[in-house]
Order: sequence, then C-alpha cells, then structure tokens
Amino acid sequence: NAAERPLRSQLNGMVARLAVQPLARQVAADPALIGTRVPVRLPISDDVDLYLKGVLTAESVTNGQGTARVVTEPGLVMGTVQVTSEPGTFSGLLAQVKGDLRTRALQEREGALQDEQTLERLALQIVDAQAELGALGPADVTAVTALARKASVSESPRLLRLARLIGASSADATQNPERVEALRAEVAAGLEAERVKVLSEAEDLAKRAQRTEKRAQEALKRGDPRARSKAEAAALAQVAADRRLVQADLLGKRLQRLGGVVPSVLHVEAAQQLGRWPGGNLAIVRALDAANAAGVLVEAPVPVPLDPATPSLLPTELTQEPVVPPRAPELVALAQALAVGFDRNIAMMRSEAETITREIDALESRVAALRAEGLTARADKLAGVLEAQKERAEGQRIAIEETQTQRNDLASLDGLALGAEAEFALVGDLGGALEVAALEGEADASSDAAQANMKALLTAKLEDRIKRLQSDQEGIQARLQARIDFARELEARADATGTPETLDRDMPAYLLGVGEAVIRVDSISPDTATGLILIPPGSDALVPWQVRRVAEPESNRNITDAQIAWTRALQADGQIVSAMNAELLTTADSNEPELAGALGAIMGSLFTMLVTMVLAVPIGVLAAIYLEEFAPRNRWTDLIEININNLAAVPSIVFGLLGLAVFLNFLGLPRSAPIAGGLVLALMTLPTVIIASRAALKAVPPSIREAALGVGASKTQAVFQHVLPLAMPGILTGSIIGMAQALGETAPLLLMGMVAFVAEVPENLTDSATVLPVLVFQWATRSFRAWEPMTAGAIIILLVFMVLMNALAVILRRQFERRW
Repeated sequence: NAAERPLRSQLNGMVARLAVQPLARQVAADPALIGTRVPVRLPISDDVDLYLKGVLTAESVTNGQGTARVVTEPGLVMGTVQVTSEPGTFSGLLAQVKGDLRTRALQEREGALQDEQTLERLALQIVDAQAELGALGPADVTAVTALARKASVSESPRLLRLARLIGASSADATQNPERVEALRAEVAAGLEAERVKVLSEAEDLAKRAQRTEKRAQEALKRGDPRARSKAEAAALAQVAADRRLVQADLLGKRLQRLGGVVPSVLHVEAAQQLGRWPGGNLAIVRALDAANAAGVLVEAPVPVPLDPATPSLLPTELTQEPVVPPRAPELVALAQALAVGFDRNIAMMRSEAETITREIDALESRVAALRAEGLTARADKLAGVLEAQKERAEGQRIAIEETQTQRNDLASLDGLALGAEAEFALVGDLGGALEVAALEGEADASSDAAQANMKALLTAKLEDRIKRLQSDQEGIQARLQARIDFARELEARADATGTPETLDRDMPAYLLGVGEAVIRVDSISPDTATGLILIPPGSDALVPWQVRRVAEPESNRNITDAQIAWTRALQADGQIVSAMNAELLTTADSNEPELAGALGAIMGSLFTMLVTMVLAVPIGVLAAIYLEEFAPRNRWTDLIEININNLAAVPSIVFGLLGLAVFLNFLGLPRSAPIAGGLVLALMTLPTVIIASRAALKAVPPSIREAALGVGASKTQAVFQHVLPLAMPGILTGSIIGMAQALGETAPLLLMGMVAFVAEVPENLTDSATVLPVLVFQWATRSFRAWEPMTAGAIIILLVFMVLMNALAVILRRQFERRW
C-alpha cells in the first residue's frame, strides 16, 4: 500500500541500482524461471558497503538493564509502537539523549560565534565603503580617474580601450577626428582578427569533414554499422565549415564598408564588439534618485513641459524624444533617461537585424551555388540553417516592435510605473566596468560633464555596495539571534533531568532492539519509549533489550535508520557476506562503482603495450647495434647520439603533444585507440631502449669480437652470432624496464583521447579504449566515496603488472646470462 512505499524504496536502495542485470540475463536465457523463486547473489549498494566498513558513521551498542516488551496490535508490521519496561529502566538512555542535546547546543553556540565573526567583517567592509564614499566627494579629477580605472579591472584590456575610445569620440566627433580614426582602427583590427579566426575554423572543419567522410567510406566497405553515423558527422562538419565561410564573407564586407561610415554607424559597430552600450544607466540612476528625493513617484504629477535635452553617450542621430504630457521635472528627466535606454537598445537590435539579413542573403547565395555544383545534400543541410536564421530575423523584428511600443508607452506612464521601469532597467547592470571606461574616455577628451558623471557613477556603485552589505548584515544578524535562542532552548531541555524528550532527524539515532524487534526511538521517558517499527517483534513477552546509537544524524548520511536495522539483521543471519569483487576483472567501466570493472583498461593496456613493444624494441635494438657496431665515427653520429640522449630526458607530455599533432590531426588515426597511444609510447620508449642496448653491447669484451673475426667470421656474423647473444640479458632488461615505464604513463595518453569513458571491452587495436593509469586517474577524481576502494583495486592491478614485468626481466636476464 501507499504507507509501505517509502520503506520499499529504502529496501531497494540496499542493493546496487543495476544489480538486477545478472538476474535479467539469467531469465532471458531460461524464460521458464518466470514465476519461480530463484536464489541470487546481489552486490549491496556502495552506501551500505561503506557503512559496514565504518566509514559513514560511528556507532555503539549498549546492553540495557532489565527487560522490556513491545506493545503492539496483532499483525502490525509497521507503524508507531510503544516499548514498556520496569520503572526507571530507560533512565540511562534518557540521560544519553540529554547529553546529545548539550552537544547540539554547543554546536549552535559555535555557529553563532562564526556568525559574529562574519558580522565583524561585514561591519569593517561597510566602514571602508562609507569612508571611500566620503572621500569621493572632495576628490579631484585625478583621484576620481584612478578610482574609475580600479573599478574597470575586471574586463579585458582591449574591451576597456575600445570603451574609452567610444566615450572620447562620441564626446565631440568634429573636434576629435583623431579619436574617431583611432576607434575606426580598433574596430577594424577586431573585425580582421575575428575574420581570420573564422576562416581558420572553417579550414579545420573542412579537413575534419574530409577525414570523417573517408572513414565513413572505409567503414561502409567493411560493413561497419557505425558507417552511417560517421557519414552524418562528416555532413554536419561540412555544413559548419560552409557556415563559417559565410560568416567570414560577412565580416569581410563589414570591414570593407568601415572606412567611409559616419561616427554614429562606427559607434554601433564598436558597441557590437563590446556586447552592449556603455554608459547607458548613468542617466537613469541620477533621474531616479532625483525623482525619489522629490517624492514625485508617489505623488500626483505636476504639469511641467518636457525638456528636449537628452544626456547620453548614444549618437544623437539614433535618438528620438518621446511626446509625453506635462509632468514634474524629476519625472521628465527619468522619462528622458529611459527613452535614451530604449533608443539605444532599438539601435542595437536594428543593427543586429541588418547583420542577420545580410547573413540570410549570403546563405541563400551559398545554397544556390551548392545546388548549381550538384552538392544537393550539403545544400539541404545549409538550407536548414537558412530557415533558422529567417526565424531568428522574424523574432528580432517582433522584439524591435515590442521595444518600440515600450518606448512609446513612456509618454503615458505615471510616476510609479516609470519608477518600476527604471528599477527593472538597472537590475544587474549598475555601473559596469565598460560604462566606467566610457566615461573615463570622455574625461580624457576634456569633458567636464564626463568627470562629474564619473563621480556620480562611482557614488552610485558605492551606495549600492553599502546597501547590499547592510542587507547581508541584517540577514546574518537574524540567523545569529535564532541560533542563540535555539541553543538556550536546547540547554534548558538538557538541564531538565528526568523529563521526557522527543528526538528529531537532526539528532543521533537510537535503534532499540527488543528481542527480534527493532524500534527507532522517536520519544523517550524513564519508563517507556515510543518509535517506528523497523523489524516487527516475534512476541510481546518481556525480553532483554539493547540500544544501538548511530552518532551521525539521519539527515547527514546516505543510509537511513531502517536500512541500518535491516543490514545488521541480515548480517546477523549470515545473508551478507564479504566476497571478492570478481567483476573488477571481468567487466568494463561503469557509472556505478559496485558494477564497474577494469577489464576494459586491462585490455587497452595490453593492446597499447603490444604496439609499443612491436615498434620500440626491434627498432631500438637495431638502432643500437648500428650505432655501436657499424656506424662511422663522425659529427653526424655524434649529433644523433646527443639527440637520443636528449630525447630520453624530454617530458612525456611533449610526446603527447607530438602524437596529437601528427598521429591524430595529420594522419587521422582513430582517437582513443590503442594503436595511437602505442605509437606515442613507442616514441617515448625508443631512446631508453637504444641507450640500454648500447650499454649492453659495450659491456661485451672486445676479445669476443676479435676471436670471432680471427676464425674467419664476418663483421655481421660476429655481431649477431656472438656479441648480440652475450648482450641479450642487458638488452632485455633495459627493454622491459622501458616498457614498464611506458605502462605507467598518463599525460601523453590524456592528450591522445584515451581518457574517454569506455563501457565496452576493446577487441582490436582500433577500438576505443583506456589504460590502467588513466582509469586510476578517472576513478580517483570521482565524487562518491565508493570509488576509493575501486581506485585502490585498480592501483593494485597496475602494481601487479609492474611486478610481473620486472620479474620477467630478472628471469630473462638469468636465462640468457653467459659467463666468460
């Protein structure tokens, strides 16, 4: 029934979420099992496992004095029951609960102390802000400019420079032509950099499309079912490349027409690079403060004609003054500021709409060209992008109309409505860094008004900061008082010896065992205890009792009181046993720690080491033989030897970068495949093998060579039939040690894509795979505590690999060792 569902959910949570998979496979293999009882072994959940290991919470079990019995109705298996006993039997348990109350009160006192320290820090910050605000009034232009530069440090230097140029050029474009030209050059540089970036992206996407298309054709020939998905990926990459080309063409056209535009259009182009108009809220701040000071937002408007003057950084040819009925001067200024903000937004949206229209035209031309070339599939894909842009253009048109309507409605809004509109316009955008930089640019252009505006803006920012700090201070003060009151209440309850107590889920849990029954204690008195049945009783007789105290409150742990009771009961009955996690060696990775395995990483490591060994050992040994026995001694061989020694000291991450550039990007090898990782590790291991092999060849006495040559052997016969067998122990030792070093590498394989989540065991050298060091890295960085023992298991497997390889080196050395 509905009352049992929470307990059933907790019962299901005691086993791994995907533990039903083995049973499902068994039933699928034998459908006759349906309707029968089948014993199965299921892995417990990681939370239950960690609880049994004592990781989640501390607990203690105490045997009670005397006897107790559970008073329950016949047949009741769940619900609240009462446990009765002899008078005073539960006095010790009640005293323990009182002690928990004192501990909790102490914790609340510590929290209150932390709140007091936070309040002290906030008070100091408020004092500093108020002092800075007081010093801002008499500050001169130099001090205000310094504060403005300090307030602008959060933005990138280029955006701040661009904002200052907008402010300086819009202050007086006719008298500052050099500022306008500087702004034009800055915007042109930004457009050119963006165009070059887009062209580079288009080239990369086109190359990726070609490589993916080639792989799709090869997969189609092999009958690989992934051929279709590869072909779709190639088509999507080609469409993305075509779209980048369209964007580059549009950027080029904007760059061409930039030379002859008037300052107003130049300002719009610059503002598009900034993302918004700087200086848009300053007039609103001043006008709203003036209206609030005069009280006109709550009083009837006074008939006053609208002043047509509009303070703004927006070019005048982009603004239009609203026609409003007579009203108070403060409301007039507020309406003007809001109108400027709306006009600014409309100008930006119109400019963006023009850009979208030009992109639509370019896309239509591109689609027509592709159809003319017979590339119908690519044209159809790009046509979908074209339709999306048309919908975007329509949405932009509707947004412009709505914004224009809002701007026109300013004429009929009363004081309260204007105030609400102004507050909405200021949300999250008061005195941004770009706004300060624009005003700083006006100040650099010798504008007295800009200097005053900058001081007003910084004042508004400081006042807003003080207001927010005071609001935080009030909230923490209220929390502090609540904690103190609660601590006093807990202390009073703890001091009331012998009075009954009620336990909540934020206190340590007490599980009362009365015979077979287990009751979670919800309230306790010296004589009785009341709580929820977790395990029903077998009888109502007086029996010995015990109590299990779980120190961590239920609200702070991932295992419930009911699950603890059931786990201990199953463990006492022998139903929960410790066993080796065989799935660690038989399955691949999983998102569930109970079901995850390292077989995929083991096979990936074996395949990777196979490629490394096949390439590095023969090439390295032959190179060592040539350099040591056959190569002439000249400056070229000296240069080769120096480079080999230097390569042995190169960090492994450099080899990863080399493999990423050559094997993946240039040669197009499959990412995350053992063949690519093996090639990188072979390059990294090759210098080690060469150096160890040359050292082993040098250790062979010269008399061996001389004796072979003296009996008529050729140089090749002497080297391969006499010197090489004697040097073989050292060569094998160096090669295996180099392979063991490669097995433990992680950094180069991360760059080769072998960090991907692989849920299937790789079957060949081109399947996606990972390796044991990377698997250890992945599991160690996952958040659940259950991944810790899994990480330890993977580390042990890796250490076993290392020990086996070193043991193999010792055995081979003894097997091939020769004495002379």
